[in-house]
Amino acid sequence: MQTAIRSFVLSTIFLILTACSQKLPAPGQIADLDTLPQHVATYIAHLPQEGFFLSKDAQPGFAAAYETIYFSPWDSPILSEEENPFFKIQRFEGKMLYGENLLPRPHGWLETMKRKMNKENWPSMEKPAITVAATALRMLPTVSPFFYNPEDPGEGFPFDYQQDSLIPAGTPLLIRHASVDGDWYFVKAPWLSGWVRPQEIAWVDEDFMQDFRSPEKITFIRDEVPLFTEDGAFAVHGRVGMILPSHRTEETGTGETLFVGLPLRTASGRAVFAKGLVSRAIAHSWPIPATHKNFQILADQLIGKNYGWGGLYENRDCSALTQDIYASFGLPIPRNSREQAKAGQWISLSGLSAVEKEKRILEKARPLGTLLFMPGHVMLYLGQDPESGKPAVLHSLWGLRTRVSGKTGRWIIGKTVITSLNPGKELPHLARPDGLILERITGMSQICMH
Repeated sequence: MQTAIRSFVLSTIFLILTACSQKLPAPGQIADLDTLPQHVATYIAHLPQEGFFLSKDAQPGFAAAYETIYFSPWDSPILSEEENPFFKIQRFEGKMLYGENLLPRPHGWLETMKRKMNKENWPSMEKPAITVAATALRMLPTVSPFFYNPEDPGEGFPFDYQQDSLIPAGTPLLIRHASVDGDWYFVKAPWLSGWVRPQEIAWVDEDFMQDFRSPEKITFIRDEVPLFTEDGAFAVHGRVGMILPSHRTEETGTGETLFVGLPLRTASGRAVFAKGLVSRAIAHSWPIPATHKNFQILADQLIGKNYGWGGLYENRDCSALTQDIYASFGLPIPRNSREQAKAGQWISLSGLSAVEKEKRILEKARPLGTLLFMPGHVMLYLGQDPESGKPAVLHSLWGLRTRVSGKTGRWIIGKTVITSLNPGKELPHLARPDGLILERITGMSQICMH
């Protein structure tokens, strides 16, 4: 009898677990990805293709402001207090840090890093330079990562707090300092500062800087495009959001070809130009006209791309996605989500219910020109889903908060997607209310004002 009861109980538990497991989609999936088309055109079909989300009259002014920021490392050598490498490290002092093996860093590891930073000789140089590869800006002069406790929700991989950002090849820099061994440089970049490896950058002189400021510039409408010199040698990868000058000895290009200046590093560490040829199918004169059609073409290239915290593995996180898209049109916005919230006209949604927030977003948000914010995350408003009438957003999303038996975790999405403001609401283990994005949205910023 007891055996029969035990067998019945085990069978019942198995059926319950099986039923529960059937409610969960495949890893990385949520209902929004099945019901909401993953193409921008769906959400802006009511807008004229050749219409502008940023007015033609305003775009040149924004592009000029972008260039001012972009070339600021060469033009303005002064670092703010926040850009000082020794200021940055303060946030990690006294905290338990974990390495790539997910074990605590040895006692004194951070002090070793501080000694390597060569504080006694700060600042040790002031030399203009340029990146010659996709380059990681690091908080400390090492490729080794550090994480907070991987057992805590939302910590561990991929959140390497060493990784500040990725900057593409062809980005102006100012070198301000060298590590004790000279194997790392602390640089000022257009929007951020951090440590880079010398082999990924090259010195520039006045002639190079003048040529690089060519009034004719080129950007990319496809991602991960291999670029070659005219001799057939690989140079760099072209990326959405990346800007390069037209080749200094050529016109911008005719027909189906554009001539582009590729920055290369010589054996002596100096920068030289090589001529590259790229198809107009993958590149465009910068800034790209800010039409609805061009936005759609550009953004659709990035949907499905893997999430990359701070640009890890040359991927994008939420704020890199929005910055790179807008950069293509000459719109300058900062690198991190907190600062992006200040880049436009702020509309607070704090204190409103979820229903009130959604109503306010539908009333006030401009398709393609409004960013929605919650702490640590930014989304680009596309417009209304034509089927449901609900707001739809484009964002690079790592995961959604879950809670099982009181333990918080993450349901990983891990890529750039189009979702509603309540992605994953069908998941039985989604944390509520804090797992619902709409509940956590605090406001929106009107970036493109006509």
